[in-house]
Amino acid sequence: MGATQSGGLVAMEEGWDFATLAELAKRSHQLAPVVGIEGVTFGGGQVIVRNPNNGVLVGGSEPRMDGAAVGW
Repeated sequence: MGATQSGGLVAMEEGWDFATLAELAKRSHQLAPVVGIEGVTFGGGQVIVRNPNNGVLVGGSEPRMDGAAVGW
């Protein structure tokens, strides 16, 4: 979603629809749009989850970052 900046602003990356942004503003969130290369300030991550019932691994990786979820 967004990251909190100093001063209580919530940095919002591109792609959020107007209705969502309007609802956040209505709830008194102070939004600061982040566009272009500034978007690299948002974190990325990789995760692997093991299903405890059958041991199957399921992984996911942030597609905008240089990384991969790898398991064996």
